[in-house]
Amino acid sequence: MEVLDLKEILIKLHKTNNSLRKEHSGLYTASLGEHYVNYVWIRDVYYQAKVNLKYNPDAYIQTYRSLLDYYKGLNYKYENKLDNLIKRPFPLDNIRFIHPRFYPNLNEITGNWGNLQIDTFGYFFLGIAEGVKNGLEIIRDDSDMDIINKLVKVLYKVQYWNIQDNGIWEEKEELHSSSIGAVVSGLKALEEVEFIIPQKLITEGEKVLNNLLPNESITKTVDLSLMTLIYPFNILSESHSQTVLANVHAKLEKCNGVIRYANDTYYNINGEAEWTFGLAYLFFAYIDTNFELAEKYLFKLLSLIDENGYVPELYFSNSNTPNDNNPLGWSVAMTILAIDKYLEKKNPSGSDT
Repeated sequence: MEVLDLKEILIKLHKTNNSLRKEHSGLYTASLGEHYVNYVWIRDVYYQAKVNLKYNPDAYIQTYRSLLDYYKGLNYKYENKLDNLIKRPFPLDNIRFIHPRFYPNLNEITGNWGNLQIDTFGYFFLGIAEGVKNGLEIIRDDSDMDIINKLVKVLYKVQYWNIQDNGIWEEKEELHSSSIGAVVSGLKALEEVEFIIPQKLITEGEKVLNNLLPNESITKTVDLSLMTLIYPFNILSESHSQTVLANVHAKLEKCNGVIRYANDTYYNINGEAEWTFGLAYLFFAYIDTNFELAEKYLFKLLSLIDENGYVPELYFSNSNTPNDNNPLGWSVAMTILAIDKYLEKKNPSGSDT
């Protein structure tokens, strides 16, 4: 495929990504499909906003300022949620914890669902740090600094390294490598941009993470979520990366994506659903070490984009039928990021030839 074709695809993908963006806040809903069209996930927004580090820095700033405002709102709309977690961290449950999914108007989605998800701290911290590294003035005043410091204190008080959370897939509560690794990486990223992070927060997380790896949890040896520790969190050792990749190739990789884990019941019709963004994670795992293999995964992902620039959440097992969460913002954004990285590697001079 010619570079010009990729740029035309990028135009469509950007249009789709922007269609999920709320102009008044810079936040993104997860999908245009009926199930997720009204919901914002902190995790998804990390990928959706990351596109704008290159294309629209002002939009990136707006997104993260709105996320800061969401966290601030938790502290005055919902009985001082952050302050109460710091003062009285236990007992910890789904209702008391910081909800990673909310409405575009910054109101929390209440109810007892699988919202005990500590990896979202890592995504938020990493997004702040990446913006600061790029010279963006995300932090407006002392209140912004204060809310970030409070989030760090929450992690300290609840001893995140011991939390059995719902994980990236919002399911069974157990210790998850992908959750703990995300937090460790996010804390390190903040430290690199001169935030003061208690070292115990990092060292305790690293201890538990190293005991869990290369497994995702006690019950899951292989899980797509582990790929996030390669990209964007970049926290796995070379040996652990190789083990994770070998397991993904052997047990999870399919034609139209990557299944999340064995016996996954989500959209399971005659087999586990094939998640499109799994191909993007495989691309990022290889782009710096095996260009040809990375290219293979990118072009497979590109073949799944429809004429509208939509990338679905997943395909039903062994089929070319997508589910109704289409487009999924997470998948669209990762495709944009993958194309950008590919063009950067293919044409380091920045030319179109």
